[in-house]
Amino acid sequence: MNALPQDPRAAFVAVLEPLDLTEAALRLALGEEPRLELDPYREELERLGAELERRLPADADLERKLQTLSGFLFAELGWLGNEQDYYDPRNSYPHEVIRRGLGIPISLSLLTVEVGRRAGLELHGVGFPAHFLVGAPGGYYLDPFHQGRLMREDDCAELLALLTGGQLPFQPTLLTPVDDRAILARMLRNLKGCHLRRGDLDMALLDVDRLIALGLDGAERRDRGLIQLARGAYDEAVDDLQRYLDVDPPDALVVRERLEEARRQAGRG
Repeated sequence: MNALPQDPRAAFVAVLEPLDLTEAALRLALGEEPRLELDPYREELERLGAELERRLPADADLERKLQTLSGFLFAELGWLGNEQDYYDPRNSYPHEVIRRGLGIPISLSLLTVEVGRRAGLELHGVGFPAHFLVGAPGGYYLDPFHQGRLMREDDCAELLALLTGGQLPFQPTLLTPVDDRAILARMLRNLKGCHLRRGDLDMALLDVDRLIALGLDGAERRDRGLIQLARGAYDEAVDDLQRYLDVDPPDALVVRERLEEARRQAGRG
């Protein structure tokens, strides 16, 4: 029996206060699959956590436990960073990562943290520039996009130099844990970028709607106005762009031009 279709924005907002990160992340896919049944993926996360807990040696140190986690998820299950089609939106949906074994740094990191926590490991997300990581006590880090590689601070500095061509100096503060709301916002911004690349304005609009529901305004309201303009929803574009300009943003000159365009188009309607 097929699940009843769900309103994707309402389903997302329902788990924001208090924020349930795993549930909110799973519900991101309802925009593209409103009949998606999520229970099998919730159950799979619980199963993976229980299986990892069974495998963790009780007397092992943290490094060995992290190696066990990495071996289980990335060597045995074959979870992998999707370098061939990085901007496929499916890489950002946790249920697709579980199903296909392919993801991007943040989705793989989210699932690594959730499986590890269910097995009793103290893990957290690290909003490293351009490449999300998993952190653990004692200065340990995992790179789920690259087969769960276990790293220390020096390894992270080398990774940053590789990712940025040495343009961004490494600082230990780049390894600061991020909270669940920041993780969810980064996932949504990734999705917005993927959908805009594909010209899927309706899905990009939903992504921005959910970012605003998360409490982010400013640039997200501007982007929603620009997306509405591109969709031909001129009255909505005028409303968002005007509200953005009301706070005197640094890009006011450019945005004001788009606002005038939206007003002209709305007047023709």
